[in-house]
Amino acid sequence: MLVTSRSVILVDDDADFISEMTEYLERLRIRSLVFHSAEDAIHSIINDPDAIVCMDLDLPGYGGGRLLDLVLGVNPKQIFFVISGLDEIEAELSQNRNSPLAIFCKPLDIEKFEVCLKAYLNRK
Repeated sequence: MLVTSRSVILVDDDADFISEMTEYLERLRIRSLVFHSAEDAIHSIINDPDAIVCMDLDLPGYGGGRLLDLVLGVNPKQIFFVISGLDEIEAELSQNRNSPLAIFCKPLDIEKFEVCLKAYLNRK
């Protein structure tokens, strides 16, 4: 069990993925907030600079890349875990944007994700 006051903000339009991640985080006793688009998530992310944002790049609306730009413009130390398809990740990295902290390709290797998540949740 992990004890932390930090939360994880999930941003993905894939209902099955969100359901699996929410159940997984509940088992770890980590509080999570769920959003299905960048537009819906942005205010919660900006208002919680200590949260870890787990997001897809291929989002409806203005998408994950724009979300990264907007949030990092306000909270340059915001922690992002990008969980997306390889094509989206390669396209995002070619834009020379500020890189997210951790990048995971779908399908997600939950063991690697958990090691990284726990390391950052325990940081002050």
